[in-house]
Amino acid sequence: PEASGKTFEFSSVQGYPKPREGYGTTLARMQPDSEGAISDAALEAEYRLMQQLLPGEVQDATRLEMGRKYEEVDAGEVSRKKGAAPSEREKGVAKGVLG
Repeated sequence: PEASGKTFEFSSVQGYPKPREGYGTTLARMQPDSEGAISDAALEAEYRLMQQLLPGEVQDATRLEMGRKYEEVDAGEVSRKKGAAPSEREKGVAKGVLG
């Protein structure tokens, strides 16, 4: 229902899991066609919004630790709290990258 009356382009990747909550949250942010044509700036913003759909089912990048996969978040193996300090594992990963 969040996409009803809205014109947008969409693509998918085979095997790419859909969000557990569906696409409703993202699509609800888009302006309905009944409100008239959108400005070029709004069109650009909506295009960028669609490009930022996260991989995985959980759709919460704040729960992803550095060096982990979205599949691990989906499986409940990683669940970082928003604003949490880096874990010791994350510090180790960063140190390995930064030297």
